[in-house]
Amino acid sequence: MPTKIGVYFDKSYIGEQVDLDALTEYIGNRWSAECPVAKVHPLLSADEGQAMIQADISENELDGVLICGASPRVDWNFFNFGPDVMVERMNMREQVVMGFMNPDGTIPAADEQPSELQIIAKDYLNMGITKLTK
Repeated sequence: MPTKIGVYFDKSYIGEQVDLDALTEYIGNRWSAECPVAKVHPLLSADEGQAMIQADISENELDGVLICGASPRVDWNFFNFGPDVMVERMNMREQVVMGFMNPDGTIPAADEQPSELQIIAKDYLNMGITKLTK
């Protein structure tokens, strides 16, 4: 099981609905031993996103990567970093952000999100990291 994990947030799928800066700070406070890298990227499934992750794997000797964004069904083949790096995907878009929708089906603006949304995001983050480490 991985002992050094990089956590990456895909802003293109999460948007402004969750405070990603607060989540990266949370990782540094709660998971600093297991997760030496926590970053936000505008689009992880682009070549630049993949190159950033690959550079972090090499530089920090990561053996695990947690991708936080869309469903694991999307771009599953894009996040393959070789047999020595375990990858886990956390569906933050559908299971966190879209869990709070207006009655008309739209997603509330970032400043209208309930405070519980950040708590739920931390719970899913904890589950993703724990799954990788166990």
